[in-house]
Amino acid sequence: MECKTKKSMEQIVYETLKNAILNRTLAPGTQLVESTISEKMKISRTPIRNAIKNLSLEGFVTIIPNRGAFIIQPSIEEIVQAFRMREELECTAIKFGLDKVEKEDIEKLNSITEKEFQALINRDIFDYLGINKDFHMLLAIKSGNKYLIQFTEKIINQISIYLILYDSFYNNSMQFDTIEEHKKMVKAIENKDAKQLEILIRLHTENGLNDLQIDKIKYRSLDDIF
Repeated sequence: MECKTKKSMEQIVYETLKNAILNRTLAPGTQLVESTISEKMKISRTPIRNAIKNLSLEGFVTIIPNRGAFIIQPSIEEIVQAFRMREELECTAIKFGLDKVEKEDIEKLNSITEKEFQALINRDIFDYLGINKDFHMLLAIKSGNKYLIQFTEKIINQISIYLILYDSFYNNSMQFDTIEEHKKMVKAIENKDAKQLEILIRLHTENGLNDLQIDKIKYRSLDDIF
């Protein structure tokens, strides 16, 4: 019974913190003070520590030895580096995956763009990011190169967190231009036009960086969410 209680408390802390991060209630850089959460919830620090560790493994939290745990707060340079790395990985995927694209893949990409449009209409960023990931992973997956797939997925997952923290999606910018950019990319993929596709990918990356909106959000304190 005690084990179940501890697991339940850990899950509650984990979900409360993750939801606060995903819904942009807590600011990037906020320190997750175990004693604050412990006092608020009247529980020991063990389930809190485990919840924070899990968030760290998922990329939401940074744990700094002798300092504590903090909600991830990437610098502008780190965000730019992540976008640039995704850009290069996607361009590499052209080399290894484009020739392996089949008719069914084009149909899948067209279906993805339709789903992206609907997610934007519904203003569902979590649904949108999942669909968007499917789009940007396709060529890497078609390459069959497990390292390219692994690295591409990791950087896309990290960028998704950055987008949740800072993206203009929440500021009435519906990003419909992204859909049009994706449609052009699908056409280039269908035509097996590697040169044009690379141009579109690099332009898409640049526009993605320009869409980021930082320091325009109202946050709450850790005390307020528990």
